[in-house]
Amino acid sequence: MKSSTCVALVVLSLIFSLPASYAELLAPEAGSCALLRILDTKQNCENIQIQFDLSLCNDTAPVSNPLVDCMSPNEALATIRTQENTYVAQLQRDGQLWRSLGPVKKITGVYLTHRRQKRPEKAPEPSDLRVPEKKKSVELSAHLDMAYSYHFTNPGPLSSPNTATAAGLLAPSPNSNLRQYDSFHNQFGLNLASLTAKHQTRETEFNLAMGFGQLIEANHRNAPGAIDEVTKHIPEAYLRYSPESVKGFSLSFGKQYTYLGLSHQLPRDNQHYSMLFSDTLGAPTWMMGLSASYSWLENRLISSLHLTNGWNRLYDNNHGKTLGLSLDWDPSSTMTTHFSTYVGPENDHDDSHYRLLMTASAHWKTRRDITLRIGGLYGNSVHELIGSIYRSAKWAGIMVGGDYQPIAWNLLSFRVEKLWDEDGFATGNSQNLSQVCLTSAFYPSDLMEFRVELRHDHSTQAAFTSDSGLKEKRFSVTAALLYTL
Repeated sequence: MKSSTCVALVVLSLIFSLPASYAELLAPEAGSCALLRILDTKQNCENIQIQFDLSLCNDTAPVSNPLVDCMSPNEALATIRTQENTYVAQLQRDGQLWRSLGPVKKITGVYLTHRRQKRPEKAPEPSDLRVPEKKKSVELSAHLDMAYSYHFTNPGPLSSPNTATAAGLLAPSPNSNLRQYDSFHNQFGLNLASLTAKHQTRETEFNLAMGFGQLIEANHRNAPGAIDEVTKHIPEAYLRYSPESVKGFSLSFGKQYTYLGLSHQLPRDNQHYSMLFSDTLGAPTWMMGLSASYSWLENRLISSLHLTNGWNRLYDNNHGKTLGLSLDWDPSSTMTTHFSTYVGPENDHDDSHYRLLMTASAHWKTRRDITLRIGGLYGNSVHELIGSIYRSAKWAGIMVGGDYQPIAWNLLSFRVEKLWDEDGFATGNSQNLSQVCLTSAFYPSDLMEFRVELRHDHSTQAAFTSDSGLKEKRFSVTAALLYTL
């Protein structure tokens, strides 16, 4: 099969400020010249690797190694010290990913680590007496994702409807097919505008996200049956309970992005801006249900059991439920792996025929500035509606990629992918898809990210829309601006 290349540029992320209580305690200066990078955002707290960049600071060389002090399983303090100053940033775990809560703070003449105290041999109060917990405020964060895409197949112009569709939408259909939110040719687009509210205590976590834009429409346009107009603007809403009496155990209920697939569902969490064929066409995007997790081996292994309504289903379409299992294992400080499986009935009013999906991926940091990625997906269904008839179907995908960070404010990423869909489950036609993609990300400021991406798609059939019929190849370029606070 013929293949091509694709050049591009992608971005990595953002740093935010400490809460007011820390600002008063540390007496930071008004600004900071330092940058912080979390080298692997999926590590457990004890294994987080960080890198400070003090090249823009008028300061002496560091006299200590970067230090991460775990305040809780979901909160940490990152510090590095020079002869005269200390640079501090607060980290927090959001789901499975670690993020910085603000820009790096510069503290003159102070070297602070987390206020962790050795527990007394005897508790000062009876064991059955529970110390009341201070009420914490709700944390708010916002994210804006805007992009421009040009597809050189030059598909026809959009036909905007002048009345709402049956699903309640007053929006045009994409004019460049087999892509997700970047499926509008020669358009400036608002991909995502989101606001997230989070509240966390020792045992509970509340998370509510609201979003608007092309990504929201694409994620729910691809839901089976009908578009979810009830909760589509709430991509995530869940509660998590982690009892202190059972260390390592947590129970979550609500709507969340899927645990399946070879990448994350939001561009800001991925090295590339566009999505994989395997994830958009061969795996679900979100789930509604219950998850139970338990961490082992000092949090290096996390096992989770999932019970959901089904494949992008807010309401189940039969009497059965979908069962899933996921494992996150960090065999070393430089490698993370993820395995997940999913099985359940997905056809309307049919509890006897099951759909199976399995995914596996691994990230390996070979050096401080180089990371390699690989992942695979396999699906199987014995009774699937394809076109107008039911038949068995199999599909599979594989991805290989890597990242190189030559300087602190730039990240280069590449990937190649192939999706086998000879039975037509993923695309509706018997074909195999492949892509080559190169992305470059820049950080013009603490909270802003700019990406440029070149991508080449190929199909074994004439499948991509153009101004002169369907084509076997498509080349596209995308420029994206992301901002998070």
